[in-house]
Amino acid sequence: MQYVKAFHVLGAIMFFGSVLDHVSTSRVPGLTEDPETLLVVREVIGVSADYVTVPGLVLLLITGAVMVAVRRPSIPRVRWLGVHLVIALLITLNVALVLYPIGQDFVTVVSQAIAEGLPMDRILALVQGLQDAEMTFGPLNVLMALTTVFVAVVKPRFGKAEG
Repeated sequence: MQYVKAFHVLGAIMFFGSVLDHVSTSRVPGLTEDPETLLVVREVIGVSADYVTVPGLVLLLITGAVMVAVRRPSIPRVRWLGVHLVIALLITLNVALVLYPIGQDFVTVVSQAIAEGLPMDRILALVQGLQDAEMTFGPLNVLMALTTVFVAVVKPRFGKAEG
């Protein structure tokens, strides 16, 4: 079980570390002035998502499922674990249904706009909706990730003694 816990922590590091990397990468100078820079940055974020973020999340889900299956806790009694699992599900849905598709769409839109020779102001207008959604759901994922780590480490009782 120690190895499973170690891989769970590794998955958390991969997932959360890459999310923070996406945030810092999106602050590259010239991002809103040069279409090619915008495209390269979004491609780098996409590669990071493919090779670090998503595998880290999958590793978290697999190792978490193994730990729950082996220990077989009574989730209604161990309320912190129930909260942890619900947040993990919300993070997974946010990544799979919102953030990952936004990243792919972003690269597609910018690539097509560059191919059509559109000026930067037009490209930025085309991706504005994607940026708005990303600026809503991205920080939400960071907040949920921090919350689930907090819940897993502190193991709050949520008003009922655990047995």
